[in-house]
Amino acid sequence: MRLSTSGRPWVLETITERDEVVLAHLVDITSCPLEGEQKGFVLDFHFTKNEFFSNAVISKTYHMIDDEDPILESAEGTEIQWLPGKNLCVKVGHCRLTL
Repeated sequence: MRLSTSGRPWVLETITERDEVVLAHLVDITSCPLEGEQKGFVLDFHFTKNEFFSNAVISKTYHMIDDEDPILESAEGTEIQWLPGKNLCVKVGHCRLTL
């Protein structure tokens, strides 16, 4: 899947080389409105099997204050099931201990 960022150059500024490796496994993004009286929507990011996490789909739910005025009230996402040593959100450092 090729991500279109035309008209949104800030998107490219936030994607790092580490992100690109994972995003290469992104095959689709789907959305649906929240059910019932809830205001907002869910984005589902669909991934192929990869070396980073076991989730096939990672979801992000956006709760809006109003359907007409796009003001975000809160957001929550799927917990990513990182494979051992592959969590891109954690930097592992090495230190030399001298006595």
